[in-house]
Amino acid sequence: MTGTDTSTRLHLRRLVGAWQVVRRIRHDDGAIASFDGICRWAWSDGALQAREVGLLTTGRVKVKAHRVTWWRTLGDMVQVTFENGRPFHLIAPEPMPSATHNCMPDTYQIAYDFREWPTWTCRWRVDGPAKAYAATTTYRRF
Repeated sequence: MTGTDTSTRLHLRRLVGAWQVVRRIRHDDGAIASFDGICRWAWSDGALQAREVGLLTTGRVKVKAHRVTWWRTLGDMVQVTFENGRPFHLIAPEPMPSATHNCMPDTYQIAYDFREWPTWTCRWRVDGPAKAYAATTTYRRF
């Protein structure tokens, strides 16, 4: 997302295509999980859809998993929403944007790092009575 582009939409265009996704999740109770899959980014109705599909592994249990988010420009910011259109967070198109998402009773702290483009990461810290974990997701272009 970094570079000389001045348009937020141009920043988003850099995400189009297929990416390898590796997510490591460490729960505060010591449990560890991982997600390995692919994320396909494609334009639809003026927004960028990010569709992750892969395998979620927790201990010896492996299940197919998926997630969809929508990324669109909102002024000079990037608005990320859930598949159903519910707001998730808002970030600036900069090398290390961060955001907070309150999903009562839990709070998500989200930090992106685009400095090693075209490899980039997203780190989550989730705290609350329902959830407590840290997750790091690495995206690599195929």
